[in-house]
Amino acid sequence: MSKTINMSLSTSSIKEVVERFKKFQKNLDKANEEIVDQLCDFGLQEIQTNYNQTVFKDGNNDVGFFKTGTAKNKKIGVTGSQVLYNEFGTGTEGEK
Repeated sequence: MSKTINMSLSTSSIKEVVERFKKFQKNLDKANEEIVDQLCDFGLQEIQTNYNQTVFKDGNNDVGFFKTGTAKNKKIGVTGSQVLYNEFGTGTEGEK
């Protein structure tokens, strides 16, 4: 995507171009925040889908999911007493 900005060498023209750049920067920041949010939502949905297919042999399915952080820096994850065992592939039997 390329854009051409024409201006004259006058104070008012330069100020107008600076304002256009500031508006463009705000739009880029907003787009970045939306991308981060959508990626986190997708990742969280995938995690939830995978855990919903998990069979907890001892019935202890105290699994919780979270999304946290700022608009530009978010984290998703899983909490619960058996998450570590499931993460490394040992399943709920791994703690015995």
